[in-house]
Amino acid sequence: MSKGACAMSQAAEQPSSRLADVLLRAPAAEDPSDEPWAYRGWAALLVSLFILYHTVSLLQHTTPAAGLAERFNRKLAGVLRAGAYMRATSSVQSWAMFAPTRTGPTSSCRCGW
Repeated sequence: MSKGACAMSQAAEQPSSRLADVLLRAPAAEDPSDEPWAYRGWAALLVSLFILYHTVSLLQHTTPAAGLAERFNRKLAGVLRAGAYMRATSSVQSWAMFAPTRTGPTSSCRCGW
């Protein structure tokens, strides 16, 4: 082995640079995944209020507006402006999705022998 290669291997085995010493002896960084919540303070409050608003708007918008709760449903819709919010977020749904009304002419075939 040459003297140059031997000197290089000795230098690699003994980290003498300040950067290497700092990196090797630096305290461990805190892992953010250990935190129980992703948001804190005002951010947590705002996210919670948005989730609450979205949930109430979704329930109000998809609940049938007839029967005993008709007045309450309409008043809540006016206060929340749920219809505009649902259209803006493309979350519009209706009960017609489950049992659509046939609006066009129906065709039938009668077979007789």
